[in-house]
Amino acid sequence: MAQDDPYFQLMFTTWLKLENSDQTLATAFGLSHVLSPEFISSLGQETLRQICARPSEKEANRRIALGLSINIKNYLSRINKDTLIIGLSHDTLIPPYLAREVHKSIKNSLYMEVKSGHAVQMENPAEWVKVIKDFLQK
Repeated sequence: MAQDDPYFQLMFTTWLKLENSDQTLATAFGLSHVLSPEFISSLGQETLRQICARPSEKEANRRIALGLSINIKNYLSRINKDTLIIGLSHDTLIPPYLAREVHKSIKNSLYMEVKSGHAVQMENPAEWVKVIKDFLQK
């Protein structure tokens, strides 16, 4: 699904090249895709500098490469249970249009969107948990 998407390929290929050549830039690039602009701005320059100066997570390049190569498209139609798909309005790692494609491919799925970047557990955990709880309690 995403592997066929030119935007996704451009973003992940760029991120992988940065990870393999300049981990500080790779971290900055990654942050700009997993956090919303408002959340990034709220962190302040010094916090962002400190985050970007940290070493990358172990084998980050392998996880990014996996993102480029894994393809779940053929498995989605096999899912036959009620499924919640959460799109994140400011997510540029897995943008909402890709989450909606997943939703369309799964029978009995519900699509909900939360105002957040990809790192919803940091940015908007309360709304994220509420959406999940509401789905599980239906």
